[in-house]
Formats: sequence, structure tokens, C-alpha cells
Amino acid sequence: MSPSEKRLAALAEARTLTEKAQAESRAFTAEEAQRFESLMADARTQGVIGVANQARADLYANSKRTRDDLRGGKWLANEIRALVPGSGSGAAIDGTSYADFALETLALESTFLRSGVNQIVIGDGLGQSLTIPTVTADATTYNLAAGSAITASDPTISTTVATPQKFAALTSISNEVLFDANPAVFQSVSTSLVKSIATAFDLAAFTGSGSGAAITGLQNVSGIGSVSMGTNGASLSSLDPFAEAIGTIVAAGGRPSAIVVGARTYLAMLKLKTLTSGANQPLLLGGGAQDGAGAAVPQSIYGVPLFVSGNLPANETQGTATTAQSAYVYDASQVHAVFRRARGNTTSLVSLERDSSALFGSDVTQLRGILRATIAVPYAGAVARIRGILA
Repeated sequence: MSPSEKRLAALAEARTLTEKAQAESRAFTAEEAQRFESLMADARTQGVIGVANQARADLYANSKRTRDDLRGGKWLANEIRALVPGSGSGAAIDGTSYADFALETLALESTFLRSGVNQIVIGDGLGQSLTIPTVTADATTYNLAAGSAITASDPTISTTVATPQKFAALTSISNEVLFDANPAVFQSVSTSLVKSIATAFDLAAFTGSGSGAAITGLQNVSGIGSVSMGTNGASLSSLDPFAEAIGTIVAAGGRPSAIVVGARTYLAMLKLKTLTSGANQPLLLGGGAQDGAGAAVPQSIYGVPLFVSGNLPANETQGTATTAQSAYVYDASQVHAVFRRARGNTTSLVSLERDSSALFGSDVTQLRGILRATIAVPYAGAVARIRGILA
């Protein structure tokens, strides 16, 4: 099996795992998460191997030029053809050759997506926005005697409109670097660009203000549950705030399936102990092999999977405190990430395009990445924010 075929097989299996979890409205199991990470790593490795193999093949072919080729000018013609996108070395670094890896890279870098939220992709020609019907109240059910008339009633339905907004990044690459270096350089730069876009989307998914072109993140969705650490914030001394947030969602009819904390909060949680003295066993146990089960156990709080995001800010204001951080608990099945499909592509979320004309006079190629995305939370009660967590 060629590197390309191995890569496609890995991506197909990873996509099957994702679709299965989404169909069952749940997050990955520990085994599925481990397998997913392994498949994505293998896909990236096979992609680089394929590019390197193509580069070596091109180099070998070019090394067989004859002296007559050099005298007749055919050597120059071969070089020019090799740098044209779609053939030879040009194919190895042409942006369209890597369009299918953007989706997987984005998912790996976004904690919001990894937490198991629904992902909806709007195809071409289907309008700028997506309207999601939302049942806010069910029809009335009556307990009646036999033969009694049933009073008709209707459910209450509202709509949530999701309009994907643009996340964009642009970088410039010297053509000497682009064409003289190993072709894998282009994939490295592309991956870095996608990672930057994924990081920006991840931050916005939690904290977006909803002002102007900014999307509305979980923090600013009207009506979500709220657990405060006090007027001026406080450090964690127990996991009680998470119990309150979970209880808030359950009371609203949700099923909490994800807890997301910032890196600083996670460190504080790791330091919590079951006792103030003595054995000092950690209150938050790490993933490992469960006794007698032999299966990996993901970190969780009261049975709800725990995710750590390095994107959550630690400079929020809570009363007099200006170094507060938030944590989020939510029912991932009721939270949606809505994307527009990448331009001219049927498998990717991020469109990667390169162009040398804008900086032609400087002999520089520009690489641009575009993601159009937003989030939608039809049921605000499915989300709770713990605010005011101090170091």
C-alpha cells in the first residue's frame, strides 16, 4: 500500500470514529480518543513520506539529463516545468495537494471541537446562514379517562440563526525557501497556518464577544448557567463549583458531557488533595488503567470528561481581580459548530491558497488560510460557566 493509500485509509477510519460518536451524541471513549490521535499522527506521517518520495523521484529523474539536453537548453525547460503547479516538484508543493489535511489538523488543535460538539457544514449555494429550528416547549400531555376527548396543543418552536464568520491568516515565504528546500517545508508552513486559525476559532468559540464580525462564544450566549467563585473571585479549594455547574445543566434538562478548563486552572486542580494532611492523595486522578478493567480511563469530574484548553484567557475581571479564568461545563450534543465548506473543496473546512503575483517584485509567495465558522447554542441551559477562578 502506498503512503497516499495508507494516509487515506487512516483518515477514513478516523472519520468513521467521529461519525459514530456524533451519531450517538457522545464524546470519544478513551480507547476511541487514543485511536483517533494515533490515526491522525499516522496520516500526517504518511503525507510527509509521500511528499518526500515524490521529491526523490523528481530529483532522480532530473539527475539523468544528458549532455545534449544541457547544450540544447532542455535542462532549463525541465526545471520550469518542474515548478509549475500540478506536475513534478510543483505538484509536491501545490496547495491543492494538501487540501484534505486541514479538517483533521483543525479538529486536533481545537479543544472545542474535540469536546464532542456537533459539527455542521454548509455546502456551496446554500446561503450565507443556517437556521436551526428549536423546540422550546413540548406539546401538552393529558392523563385522561377512557373515551375522554384529547385537547390539541402545539409545541413552541423558535429558531436560532448561525452565520459563519471569517477567520483568516496570511504568511509570506521566500521563493528560495519554497522551491530550494525539501517540499515538506510547504506542508509544515501550511500546518502552522491551519493551527493558528484553529487556535483563533477555539478562543472565539469560548469567549467571542458577538460584536461586529466576532462570533458569540459560550461565555456571551444569553441565558447560560453561571456559577460564581465570589465577588472578587477565589482559588479552587474543592470540585464543588463543578458539581454546581453540572447540577445547573441537569436541572435544565441537559446531560453534561464535557468540562473545559484553562491550563492554569487544570494545574490548580491537579494540586487539590483529598485530605489537608496525611496521605495527600490527589483529588483529581489522572487517566490510567482501571482496576480489573485494563482499559484507559480518561480524566473526568463526577463522570464528565475533562478537557484542557491552552486558549482560555487568565486575565478576566471579577470584582477587584483582573487575573480570573473561566471554566465551562456543557451538554455537547446541544452545542453546534457551524462551518462553510472551504472554497472549491468538498472535504475540507480551511481553504489554503497561494499566490506569487501580489509580491512579484520581491520574488515572494504568499500563503493564505480562510475558515468561515461560528457556533450555535439553541438551548442556553445546556451550558454553564464557572467564572472568577483565581490562581
